[in-house]
Amino acid sequence: DGAGNESAAGVSATVVVDRTADSEATASLSLGATALGAESLAAVAFTVAGLDQDATAVVRFSDGGDEVTASVSGNGAGVVDLSSLADGAVTTTLSITDAAGNTAAIDGPAVTLDSTAPARPTLGAISGDGFVNATEAAAGLTISGTAEAGLSVSVGFGEETRTATADGNGAFSVSFEAAALPVDGTYAVTVAPVVDGAGNESAAGVSATVVVDRTADGGTPASLTLEDGVLRANEVGAAPFTVAGLDEDATAVARFSDGTSSVTAAVTGNGRATVDLSSLADGPVTTTLRITDQAGNSASVNGGGSEINTGAPGLLFSSETGLFLNREALAAGVDLTGRASNLDAGTTVTVALGALSQSAVLTSDGTWAVAFGPQALATLDEGPAMLTVSAPDGAGGTATQTRSLTIDGTAPTVALT
Repeated sequence: DGAGNESAAGVSATVVVDRTADSEATASLSLGATALGAESLAAVAFTVAGLDQDATAVVRFSDGGDEVTASVSGNGAGVVDLSSLADGAVTTTLSITDAAGNTAAIDGPAVTLDSTAPARPTLGAISGDGFVNATEAAAGLTISGTAEAGLSVSVGFGEETRTATADGNGAFSVSFEAAALPVDGTYAVTVAPVVDGAGNESAAGVSATVVVDRTADGGTPASLTLEDGVLRANEVGAAPFTVAGLDEDATAVARFSDGTSSVTAAVTGNGRATVDLSSLADGPVTTTLRITDQAGNSASVNGGGSEINTGAPGLLFSSETGLFLNREALAAGVDLTGRASNLDAGTTVTVALGALSQSAVLTSDGTWAVAFGPQALATLDEGPAMLTVSAPDGAGGTATQTRSLTIDGTAPTVALT
């Protein structure tokens, strides 16, 4: 003091000079993802590193209007709920305060919030009509649709899957080469739900039914049959035919040709129908069945042939019995033969000799034959008689041929005078 007295001892204190909240400039804020979808917004993970030991911090997330904060007491991981923020760009900031009261603000990574699921993908018409026929299958199949631009789309068909990315207009297409197409049958083409960059998944995928059908005549072989081997004048106007073996999804055109002209009949299914062939010429008739199924496949089947014969039926005697049946003929019996024209084989021919009658069946070569024995002939009255052969003509009438003869079994007598 002023008298020269000195205190017993001096005093001291420690002072920290700290001008920087982040002295090493190493503090950082990182996020597990920078595109956040609806399912991740309630628990967004972040990590703080490089804080000084005496520092604490506040992590801030802002959509430009609202803000969410999380206090951090040191380095490490944390979780924050950002579901209250609006979709779009979100800024992140690490606000640091140290023990000396210094502060610092560090920008974190930019974040995009997207809580909206992408639109459900769509499928276009497959092969135009939902059927894949032989021609289309051989060329391979391209399947198109729409989805949110830039998203990956997965399309399944049979046992195969193809992936494509929707272009800027939202269009996508995938191709299944011919070898990848399944065997004939009905299948579902499926499109899986799409997922956007924020992890949002579309509400549902889509599917469509596709029929692969490479064959117009895929089951029992189809057939066309004209029921009559020979078509007579009374039959050609409504000639019966039968179609069998058509697939359920097939229709057909039956074609009948005489080699120059043809007649067609539309066929919608298996069964019996008639066709007017009166415009065709007499002679052989060929038949063809042209098949088309629902998928657009076609096939041609040769049917059974027939013959048109519109000539008038006729009967002829081919055996000569003479104009008389004398005693010797009556005792031996009489064999009569003949031919028929324009009559079907199997037609019954009736031969009447006076009061006697015998039947015969027309053979495949158009001949007939009957025999009258001696006992039957002995019952005939002597004198003029009629020999008649007749047969139904197939048109409701009768074809007939008649010959006159005389029965005379009495020997002449000689009188002496």
